[in-house]
Amino acid sequence: MGLLLKNHLTVRYAKTGQLKDILRREEDYPLLSFHFWLLDDLGVPEGQARVHLEKHLFLALFFSLATVHTHESMLDPETSFDQRFVFLEQSLVQRETFHWAQLFPQGTPFWKVHRTFWQEYAEANLWEVQLYTRKLAPMEGDDLRRSADRLAPAKLSVAAVALYFRQEAILPRLFEMMDRLNLISSKPAGRSSPCAAICLEAS
Repeated sequence: MGLLLKNHLTVRYAKTGQLKDILRREEDYPLLSFHFWLLDDLGVPEGQARVHLEKHLFLALFFSLATVHTHESMLDPETSFDQRFVFLEQSLVQRETFHWAQLFPQGTPFWKVHRTFWQEYAEANLWEVQLYTRKLAPMEGDDLRRSADRLAPAKLSVAAVALYFRQEAILPRLFEMMDRLNLISSKPAGRSSPCAAICLEAS
């Protein structure tokens, strides 16, 4: 199952078909890059502390991507993913949580943000599945905003950096920026099945 997931990810998100090149194409949603950019903007110096932070940020975000891809692939009848992959999904969630926990002890503010964004994702995903099922008119206005919430876990990248360095004051601006990007990235060119929402390519 792990090998099948790896193949899915590399075919879907890497030009070269190599795991190391996931989300590195120009048109890709930069899920695995936000935290690097913010670290540079905050002037965080190179060194072992930054290496440690970057490692766990990157891996937590990668396992977030893998979790979402697995979950939504199980909902897509055109893939070979079925309910047997539930255990793989649970394992991926545990690995994502493990890497966040290397940076943030339980009970710290990060975990409230973590729960909030994953809840927003779950609610948006359920809503959009219902929307497609009912075959409603094309999305606009509030519909688009709710669809953009399927990218909410991506905001954990910037939230983690800001909270790690106790820069809570910049969170509203960061979230506003991410919400705008997610709204643009979520606008569908046409009706498509919900799959790997975190990594929708920016249109």
